[in-house]
Amino acid sequence: HDPQWYAEVNRRLNLLRPSAHIEYVLAEDSTTYTSFKALSHDQFDLILIDGPWRADCLLNCMHLLKKGGVIYLDNTDAESSSGEPGEIDAAAQTLQKFIKEKQGTLERFTDFAPGCVFASEGYLAMVKSS
Repeated sequence: HDPQWYAEVNRRLNLLRPSAHIEYVLAEDSTTYTSFKALSHDQFDLILIDGPWRADCLLNCMHLLKKGGVIYLDNTDAESSSGEPGEIDAAAQTLQKFIKEKQGTLERFTDFAPGCVFASEGYLAMVKSS
């Protein structure tokens, strides 16, 4: 959603290509941002949810996770990523319910993010491979 950060990350990702299959898209509005690939038949091994509108992102991508895949929901200890109170807590509860239904595992991580002087928390959800 941030054009300057997008340009920097895209520059770094270009160093990896073509050895990795990475899709990285700038989406500055909430509808584009949260509906990326929502109607796709593609499936993903890893889905990383960070930035604004995390609850909507999660709702629109859970069905795209492959068996044996992983979803990482960042900053689950924060109040909101979009300004809506309780938004990240709602995303965390949705992820917990999804993983329980899929009989997967959910791990909570607390660590320092690069460039931050404070610890933050995230959930790593893994879906069974069979």
